[in-house]
Amino acid sequence: MNEKITVIVPVYNVKKYLRQALDSIINQSYKNYKVVIVDDGSTDGCGKICDEYADIDSRIKVIHKTNGGLMSAWICGLEQTATEFVVFVDSDDYIAADMLEIFDNEQKKQNSDIIIGNYRWVNGSKEKRAVEKCNTGFYDKDKIKKEIYPTMINTGKFQNRGIELSRWGKMIRTELIKKNLKYCDLRVSYGEDLNIMVPVLCDCKTIAIIDDENADYFYRMNKQSIIHSYKATMYQQVRILYNKLYKVIHKKEMDIFEQQLQADYLAAIVQCYKNELSNPDGLKRIIKNIDLMHNDHLLQKAITEVDWKKYDKKNKIIIHILKNWNFFEKNVAT
Repeated sequence: MNEKITVIVPVYNVKKYLRQALDSIINQSYKNYKVVIVDDGSTDGCGKICDEYADIDSRIKVIHKTNGGLMSAWICGLEQTATEFVVFVDSDDYIAADMLEIFDNEQKKQNSDIIIGNYRWVNGSKEKRAVEKCNTGFYDKDKIKKEIYPTMINTGKFQNRGIELSRWGKMIRTELIKKNLKYCDLRVSYGEDLNIMVPVLCDCKTIAIIDDENADYFYRMNKQSIIHSYKATMYQQVRILYNKLYKVIHKKEMDIFEQQLQADYLAAIVQCYKNELSNPDGLKRIIKNIDLMHNDHLLQKAITEVDWKKYDKKNKIIIHILKNWNFFEKNVAT
């Protein structure tokens, strides 16, 4: 049987959750798929669990590699993928039992390039289902341009997007991802899915959006996140990421995203400012690092051109500080 879908699972030190993730994949009602598990140098025994599952299920291939980060892991998995479509499942998340079957059935109806499902936030024993940002249904290129692109990266609100710009929770035509891998930068771990999903969505011709609870993706919230501890390279990563994204939209002649990208960049720098306030090296280092942000010409351009006055008070204050950054902002406000 020629499989249609490959499920790629990047794994790194998630022993507590890994079995639930893999069980949710191998017990799918749909059967015409392969699984590529990439053990990204785990040190907690995940590698043995991956091999155990490969021994009991011939659809599973395991790759053990030196740790290189999440993006390097799923790219490694993609390099082993020859199927028409790919689905990503992060190893501390899991998926509904009928996800692949529902995705496949929906894809066949209009030969869609991308199927987008819904998801649930999981925090311990609590779940909260996300509210769909776009109407369900089939979108051809004209409808994508009219109804998805105008708010895809930013809706006009602070760090708010018209669709979820994640790898997970979707079934994506493999060739769309492979031809856009050139835009991915392994140095980026903040917002890294934007590396691939923005160019992929620029190129796709058809999208189907569904809202079926039996196809939900379960996103676990208690992850080791950039927002939970100080990230020393966060600003540098943001700069790398958005410089890449600006190149993407210009290369693909997608001027519709120019102002949206400015708004998203402004929000990302606000998060960098918040991150910097927990810098353990003290106030002098904090001020020096925020100096770099203040002198960022892309940021100052965004502050001038984005309508940020309608943001909430806290974020408006931070933007005001980043804009002016005089004696008061440096020595009192910060």
